[in-house]
Parts: sequence; C-alpha cells; structure tokens
Amino acid sequence: MSTIIGLDLAGSPRRPTGYAIGRLANGNCRVFDYGVVYDDRSLLGILKMVKPRLVVVDSPLTFPRQGWFRKVDIAMKKLGYKVLPPMWKGMQMLVRRAIKIKSLLEEAGIYVLETHPRSAWLSSSCDSPIKAVKRVCENVPENPRSLKKDVVDALVALAVGVEYMRGNAVGVCEKDGCIYLLPKLC
Repeated sequence: MSTIIGLDLAGSPRRPTGYAIGRLANGNCRVFDYGVVYDDRSLLGILKMVKPRLVVVDSPLTFPRQGWFRKVDIAMKKLGYKVLPPMWKGMQMLVRRAIKIKSLLEEAGIYVLETHPRSAWLSSSCDSPIKAVKRVCENVPENPRSLKKDVVDALVALAVGVEYMRGNAVGVCEKDGCIYLLPKLC
C-alpha cells in the first residue's frame, strides 16, 4: 500500500493550503482525508504522521534560469495551458515555500512531483475536476460545492499522483522541470 498526498500550496502560511491524502493498494485508490492547513509546522506534522511515498504539489518547484518563465512553463503554454510565471512577485513567495518543503520531504525520502491542477483537470477531458478525481479514486466527497477550491485542487493533485504511480500520468518535461497531468479519463 502506498500513501500519496496532493497539495495545493499557498504562498503564505497565512493562506489556506489544501491537502488530500489517498491510499493506493492493488491498483485501487481511496481518498483517506482532506482539508486545509496554514503554517508549515501543521503541514509538516501531517506529512510526518502519514509518511507518504509521493507528494504532488501545485506549485513550480524551480525558478527559471533567466526571464519570467521556465522552459517547462513555455511548453505548457504551447499546449494551451495557462500557467503563471514563477517570477511574478506573488509567485516567488510560493516557489520559495515549495522549494523549502520539497527539500525537507526529499531529505525524508519522499518523492515530490509538480502539477498544475487546472491543466491536469483539462487534460482529463472531464467536465469537472471532481469528476476527474472520481475516475481515479473512491471515497471522493459527494458535494464538491461544500469544498474549498484549495481542497479541490489538492484532490486533483492526488489523482495526478495516483496516475503517476500507475504509470499513466502525462509528463510535460523540459530540462528545468516536469509538470505532470492526468491522462484522458472522460
């Protein structure tokens, strides 16, 4: 059994970070828990308690070597996906936080991937993000309107992680990073 976590990381610890925890056993995924946390201590506490094998983060995990966009961001834009430049002031805080958390996770032996939930959902061809997640995992919340957007994005990130573990995720990769998306599900 493998535990996977999807994170919709906020740039500031004062803003909500959505998380979704899933367990993958015998090829089947079941959503185990989801919610929001704020500060790094709470987030890292969940990660330590759950001991995931894989964490999929909605954030750039690197900065561009020059300019506003990384090569992988440009590749995503060429595919029609709308990603923000990591060098925007608000994004810089997010990327710094993501790099810090990624480093701590990798030191603990946890593999970390990057995703972009809106692009991942669109790549699934499903008409809603929750429908895409339901194609991948069981025990998905029934009433998506009651969920914060941060949690919905974390659930999509979790689904990307599950499809990655199954060998089905779509990787958009360049020398400076990979962004993983869902395969066509609908």
